[in-house]
Amino acid sequence: MTIKPADRTGNVQEYYFSQKLAQIDKMRREGSDVINLGIGSPDQPPSENTIKALINEAEKTDFSRLPEL
Repeated sequence: MTIKPADRTGNVQEYYFSQKLAQIDKMRREGSDVINLGIGSPDQPPSENTIKALINEAEKTDFSRLPEL
């Protein structure tokens, strides 16, 4: 028994980010140092300054309550 795919699958195009990831891979192979800000999967840890800023903001207590009505 052969299952025929739906006709609408003929309209499916390549996923945009797979194209971009292929482009980034090609650029890296050619020697470019590319920082990928596309999909939320960082390839490097946050800088020490970034972590300190996040900790500093998280320790603030003046905005940690619901507003008073």
